[in-house]
Amino acid sequence: MSVGFQLFVTGRTTHAQRAIQVARALVTDGVFKGYALEIIDVVEQPEIAEEQRVLATPTLLCPPSLPVRRLLGDLGDLTRVYRALGIDEAKR
Repeated sequence: MSVGFQLFVTGRTTHAQRAIQVARALVTDGVFKGYALEIIDVVEQPEIAEEQRVLATPTLLCPPSLPVRRLLGDLGDLTRVYRALGIDEAKR
């Protein structure tokens, strides 16, 4: 499995659950299939959030193999996530 994405969430809110669902879809289909996904709850693991300088949740950090990107806030739309990552719809 490839080095993967890190998703930072706060608790088990509806907003966090939607971000988790979209992030899982990101790594199970399309161009990122096979990448790992690590979900970090900043309430349970604040030291990792601090180390990565995560100030808001949800935050999705891209793997080191991709251009550096941090997606913040509403991750509820997979199409918008792909667009933010610079992935053309046709390549998905």
